[in-house]
Amino acid sequence: MSEQSATSKVDIAKYKKLLLDMREQLTEEVRALGNASLKSDHEPGAELADVGSDNFTQEVEIKLMAAEETRIRAIDTALSRLGQGTFGICKDCDKPVSEARLLALPFAQLCIACKEQHERRDAGLA
Repeated sequence: MSEQSATSKVDIAKYKKLLLDMREQLTEEVRALGNASLKSDHEPGAELADVGSDNFTQEVEIKLMAAEETRIRAIDTALSRLGQGTFGICKDCDKPVSEARLLALPFAQLCIACKEQHERRDAGLA
């Protein structure tokens, strides 16, 4: 199947809205996490356990922010692929990514078979 015919089957407007809504939500979550991780409610002399707990929470929030920012970059790539006419086409095998997969993960760049192959290889099973 050619890229053009695969892309024409994708409802571009639907996925663009889905991706933009998802991006907006993630951006807001990153902003909220950033604001929360910069705050400390403890005053000098606070108990060490409370300070340690705050530090742990701050580290978790920073890791969550990094993960959300990675998703935002993936969404930006998907939006770019929409514009290029390559959205919904697996980067590895050039076959269409299933509608169910795109609805569940609209920034997916791999079909399920190729994603599973990547996961097996990354786990050292392939």
